[in-house]
Amino acid sequence: MRKKTAAIFLILALLMVLFFTFQNPEKSRILSESVRMWLGNIGIQVEYKSLRSNIHILEYFIVGLAVCGYCRSRGWKNWVGMIAGFGIGVVDECVKTLLPGREFSTGDLVRDFIGIGISVVVVWILRTMNQVRRIAKD
Repeated sequence: MRKKTAAIFLILALLMVLFFTFQNPEKSRILSESVRMWLGNIGIQVEYKSLRSNIHILEYFIVGLAVCGYCRSRGWKNWVGMIAGFGIGVVDECVKTLLPGREFSTGDLVRDFIGIGISVVVVWILRTMNQVRRIAKD
């Protein structure tokens, strides 16, 4: 991933996190219910509470891909991206303690870490497959 593209992807991912973090509780509930209804319309039934808690995994999977892509574009190791992603999750949850109607959630933080971890594994698998393909070509 080229440096500029990786930086833009990372900025967009961080803006996504900020968007969700700074929503007031009512707007957050409305958005979650809208997503649940949309999923229902395409045939995917999900409970509201399950969606609310597990959406963190998807959100931080995207953050993890962005951070890993950024780190890769700079020649850094995957673990640097993982630590940075974990840090973003911790800061995000801590910021929520300062916002009215929002709170720190250990469960959400664990789900953030799971999303980051999955993204790191996916990136590692894709890089390994690419290396195997290069070796097979030679």
